[in-house]
Amino acid sequence: MAVATRKGRTRKAHALMDGAHAPEMKQKAYELFAQGFGYRTCARQLGISIYTARDWNRHYNNGTFEPETGYRRRRRYFTDDFKREIARAYLKENVSINQIAQKYTVTRRSVTQWVEKFKDELMTEI
Repeated sequence: MAVATRKGRTRKAHALMDGAHAPEMKQKAYELFAQGFGYRTCARQLGISIYTARDWNRHYNNGTFEPETGYRRRRRYFTDDFKREIARAYLKENVSINQIAQKYTVTRRSVTQWVEKFKDELMTEI
């Protein structure tokens, strides 16, 4: 009885995941989105996966799609003062973590961690 084994990703396959499509193809997709076409039309016209086109379209709509470089963002770093400000806003204002995260464009998890980190310090101020 033969046992099926799953083939792992090679370095080459992993490298392609980051930028598998040429910038020219991404530029064409960008132009199609700008003309008002949806991701399905884009996928058909360019011969790419509908899921790739969908992801590109989402990033286009968010304003984070750049045809030359793709849509990867660099890691953001925040100062302790900024983290305190967000924690203070959550503790003082009567709003949810989701609302604070959207207001400051950070993740809910970050807000939660920062509130826990600075809670004792900020409770003496409030």
